[in-house]
Amino acid sequence: MATRFLRPPAFFLRLLPLVLLTGVAQALSRTEMQTTGETTIVLHCSAFHLEDQTTEGSDTYCPDSLSVTTEVGSDSATTSFCSSELAEDDRYVYSRGNYMLLSFVSNSDTHYSGFNCTYEFILYAV
Repeated sequence: MATRFLRPPAFFLRLLPLVLLTGVAQALSRTEMQTTGETTIVLHCSAFHLEDQTTEGSDTYCPDSLSVTTEVGSDSATTSFCSSELAEDDRYVYSRGNYMLLSFVSNSDTHYSGFNCTYEFILYAV
């Protein structure tokens, strides 16, 4: 049974600076969250509409995407979302523990309506 607190447990939220990636000019913004204790981080996106996938030759990619890593140091726990993938039915993304990393990548060309996501911490009773 989950216990929700109005005040989250001890945590850090680190906003990493906007940087320029090599190659194609792209902006990268990262937000890293980590809590203490038996906590799950929940990302809730109530609006999400980024640029659609683009295909050039045999390469398909997302010019604008939001990547979510739900476990420390695990590349297999990273999922990228673009277009309107997180808009359907108010999507939720849950961490696998007390860590979540959000990375927004954009080619700064077209963002459509962007995205609106909030997060919360759920502390489980022991």
